[in-house]
Amino acid sequence: MNKHIFAGIVLGSLVVVCAQTATPAATPESLVTGASASATAAVVNVAAQDGTVSGVLVNKSDRTLRDIQLLIRHTWMWNNERHPGASSPGRAEFYTLAGPVPPGASVPFTEHDVSPLPQRSDGHFTTSIDVVSFTQVGE
Repeated sequence: MNKHIFAGIVLGSLVVVCAQTATPAATPESLVTGASASATAAVVNVAAQDGTVSGVLVNKSDRTLRDIQLLIRHTWMWNNERHPGASSPGRAEFYTLAGPVPPGASVPFTEHDVSPLPQRSDGHFTTSIDVVSFTQVGE
């Protein structure tokens, strides 16, 4: 048998074997931030007590979400807003909900603060949670 024909047969066989064992194409992903993130996913039923914040993330999209970045705000509301104190104890922190969260699903979460909010008599905290960014998986 001719060396060139033999090499062609071997090379052709390798191409067929490689094509059969090739991995499928990766699922498309896209990073979503800002107003688009808030329109696609929302947090409801926010509660804060004794150093713990909880809520339910709602995926309003038709794609799976993961790596969901949340901004947790503890806003200090003075009892007398006309004469506030010298410094506000309010703060904000980021929390990542790993996911995945399927399309249309609601997922509860709980975040245990590193340091609880201070107990004070000159005002109170209101806690809100906004979706900052996430990765959408699929088409």
